[in-house]
Amino acid sequence: NEVFKKERESFEKYWSDISVFIKYGMMKEEKFYDKVKDICLFKTTEGKFLTMEELTGDKKQVRYTTDPIAQAAYISMAKNEGYEVVILDEDIDNNFISFLEFKYSEIKFKRVDSELSGEDSDEETLNKLRTMFRTATGDDKLYVSAKAMGLSSMPALIRESEENRRMQEMRKQYEQFARMTAKEGEDPYAKLDEMFPLIQELVINTDSPVISKLTAMKEMGTKEEETSRFAQHIFDQARLAHGSLDSEGLQRFLSYNSELLGNVLDK
Repeated sequence: NEVFKKERESFEKYWSDISVFIKYGMMKEEKFYDKVKDICLFKTTEGKFLTMEELTGDKKQVRYTTDPIAQAAYISMAKNEGYEVVILDEDIDNNFISFLEFKYSEIKFKRVDSELSGEDSDEETLNKLRTMFRTATGDDKLYVSAKAMGLSSMPALIRESEENRRMQEMRKQYEQFARMTAKEGEDPYAKLDEMFPLIQELVINTDSPVISKLTAMKEMGTKEEETSRFAQHIFDQARLAHGSLDSEGLQRFLSYNSELLGNVLDK
């Protein structure tokens, strides 16, 4: 505590080297927690180090990222809402977040891709967009919502709830247990999808000029194939920004992106 108070800058420099041990100690020993809770630091995406009090202020949420590069689009949106975004990318952080939420019962930690602000669209617009994107992706169970998220925001983003993200972390731990306890000839992963379903929601930005033009194309009814490919491309872009685009999707995205660039240059 004395080092933090008198030489905070020096303390911040070696925080990354000791943070795991501090977090583990806080969860392990109540006395240690009481001693260091006010000097536990959180590194922001801008390189600042903040205490819990400095980070929250009058806010009831802490926005965090597990990958500042892959989640850059979401980080930008959170900052526009006035949040400092902290980096929580260590193995211990999933448990540490739950621990802090127990200690600070009024504070909730939300990964940047779990909260997207904006006014919800009307039901008619949502139904049209849902039908269009489900048809384009060939997924009739795709979760789709629509919000007005601003002209400068991406046409669509993937939202994954904080609860679902934590369930997926639990799944990783359970996979190890399932492998060790599975009987010979038994599929250890047979019930994992049922126990830990992956739920990701495609959120369409109704403010986006791209979505407006795509909707107009769809209503014209003369360019069905082109409309469908555009919608698929927007979905792939959203998954790419989220970090959940698989190799097949990436190949499709890059191929169509090159085609679009070629069309622009030919004009």
